[in-house]
Amino acid sequence: MHLQEIEKKITNMDVKSEFISKKDGRITTIFESLYVLKKFAPNKVHKNEWVIEYDVIAHLKNNNVLAPSCYGYRIDNSGAYLFKEYVPGQPLENYTKETALQLALMFSKFHATGVVTCDAHNDNVIQTLSGELLFIDFGKAIIFKKKNLLFYFKAAREIFFIKTKIIKDNVTYQDFLKSYIAQQPDKQRRILRTFFAGCNSILHLRENFRQKYKKSK
Repeated sequence: MHLQEIEKKITNMDVKSEFISKKDGRITTIFESLYVLKKFAPNKVHKNEWVIEYDVIAHLKNNNVLAPSCYGYRIDNSGAYLFKEYVPGQPLENYTKETALQLALMFSKFHATGVVTCDAHNDNVIQTLSGELLFIDFGKAIIFKKKNLLFYFKAAREIFFIKTKIIKDNVTYQDFLKSYIAQQPDKQRRILRTFFAGCNSILHLRENFRQKYKKSK
């Protein structure tokens, strides 16, 4: 469906819900559980996220990786607009071994295509009505054409942060991590393990610094 057709359709649709982000001025509107319209004010630098999200979703779909459909974007003097498919679902409060393995498979597919989301947190992963896990926001993602050291650093950092931002139970996270590592080519496994160790050390040092700073106040 062309972007112009969708814009015309939503003018006659009821608004199911609308969210306004105080942090970046983003307005997200859901129309009749069918379409999502995201809008940034014209003076916001974040509007480039729409271009990124459109390109990343197109890249994933070209590689047969599941992602919400993105119908297009428009940027003019009134603002920056992104038109997406609305997929019903909710973030999981607690992950089981089964859903952790689904998550590992999903991120393995992203990284296999060179995509790192750079925004892995609980609100961005939903479980759809059919039980599938779906990542819904690619506005901060990066497409790496070559898997260089920066790619491995970003991928390792993303996987590590899933421990604190998505899967908070350590046993379940280990199930996720083992599954993710097992799905990587042998060469990538060694590189990623090195970066995991580095990320782990750096983040523990940062957390220790935060705790000391709190105690000193």
